[in-house]
Amino acid sequence: MQPPAISLASPAALVASLPFLVGFPPAESLVLLWMRRGTLRLTQRADLPRRLTDEAVGALMAHPAVRTVDELIAVVVSTQADAGEVGHQVEHAAHARGIVVRDVLASRDGHWWSVACSEPGCPCAVPSPIPPEVLTAVAAEFAYAGVAPVEDRPAMVAEVAPEPCAVLDRATRRRGIAMPETTRAREAWRDRCIDALRRVLAGSTDLRDRALTCRGLTDVRVRDVVLWDLAQMDDVALRRAVPVLQRLVREAPPEVVAPVGTCAAIAAWLLGDGARAAIALHRVQEGDPTYTLAALLARTVEGGVSPDLWRATMASIGLQECRHGTPPQEAPHVVSVGGHRL
Repeated sequence: MQPPAISLASPAALVASLPFLVGFPPAESLVLLWMRRGTLRLTQRADLPRRLTDEAVGALMAHPAVRTVDELIAVVVSTQADAGEVGHQVEHAAHARGIVVRDVLASRDGHWWSVACSEPGCPCAVPSPIPPEVLTAVAAEFAYAGVAPVEDRPAMVAEVAPEPCAVLDRATRRRGIAMPETTRAREAWRDRCIDALRRVLAGSTDLRDRALTCRGLTDVRVRDVVLWDLAQMDDVALRRAVPVLQRLVREAPPEVVAPVGTCAAIAAWLLGDGARAAIALHRVQEGDPTYTLAALLARTVEGGVSPDLWRATMASIGLQECRHGTPPQEAPHVVSVGGHRL
């Protein structure tokens, strides 16, 4: 079942939610929360430079997804005394582009205040501590939804950093793990790989299952079935799948990291976790910059395309087409999944 929507009913609750929305507690950061009809559609975080330039703000606001939203909440997280000035700069830049700004907040040392408030004597314009009960309530809501932040961005990068596993490496080279040469044997091998991968996503730590998963994902027919499976999962299942795929990315032999890492990125993206998706894709591109699906997904994530479009595309293809592909005469000469244009 899908977890319930999380309600952020106050500016203090919104600031308390930033570690969960970003994935880690932002420090010296500008966070832009883009809304549509009161629902959060996109979260952007950028390191706060010594001097925020109009060009840097403009680059954030030029994100393609901004065309699909109707208002902005900006939060400046900084220990510097000029956080309010940075907030005003962001507000002016947004207004100059015709963007509706719901609020501009600043946060420092567990306090928050509104930079945009111009009401004389308004308490929201004065730094106020985030009440402990708000911190607890926000953490409880996100915990119930299965969301927990890591310590910082380097900790998130470490989730897919190389940790070569010699035992897994040897297992992927054993007889019966590599793809057979004959067509008939290859089809049976694909079925074994798909079954093993589904067991791994369900919690299996069996070495043979993990080895078959790593080798199987190098085959487009196996990979496409996995992508179809991921697109059918709800958020609860995806939150279980992401760390499993991340572990495989860390331990997998270098020659299979690209497909494994791309699947991990897609699982994270389907959850709305663009930060983890981008980090996994960066790991893939470092190892194999020619892996086409990763490059396509990177453009998709950077372009702010909704994961719902991916889900709809996979649903229109169907499991059997992902498993067996389309007839050669029907397959377009483009990057595809299941033989279909993306």
